[in-house]
Amino acid sequence: MWHWMVLVVLAGLTLLSIRFTLGRIFGDEGRLSVLSRGRGGEKQREQRQEKRVIKRHSSGSSEGSERRWKIILEDRVMTDIYEFIFQDSIGIGRTEDRNGYEEYLVVNDSRVSKTHCAIFSKGNKLYLQDEGSRNHTFLNGERIKKPMVIQKDDVISLGETRLEVLKVLRETK
Repeated sequence: MWHWMVLVVLAGLTLLSIRFTLGRIFGDEGRLSVLSRGRGGEKQREQRQEKRVIKRHSSGSSEGSERRWKIILEDRVMTDIYEFIFQDSIGIGRTEDRNGYEEYLVVNDSRVSKTHCAIFSKGNKLYLQDEGSRNHTFLNGERIKKPMVIQKDDVISLGETRLEVLKVLRETK
């Protein structure tokens, strides 16, 4: 009986080894390193730097009295980086629906609603608000029930997607 248990364990280790090897060949090791990211995360972040995809979005010019915001988000699993420059709001969801939003981040996740949540400015702060999504929006692990202030190092969770706020900047006059 114990022979079967040993064979099952060896088979599992073999499959894990194959998965890791294929991941390294096809450039998929970023997903594995994110799972182990902890205090040494900065070094791993630098190692993954070359693999990142930076997607920049900018709305309009800086004309007028309104100062623009710049927010940089990182998908913690895919390690993609999204950079937005805007004045009022960013929508986040499964399909691009710019209805009322300056910018829109499309998230490829079946558990994310078409229009899941929004980031908007009010005064000198940025807020995260759930837009009536089915699976809810979470900020640092807590469900959003009303607009919540967001800042650097916060983690926005929607569906299986985790977006880390890398930077929040405000344009100077």
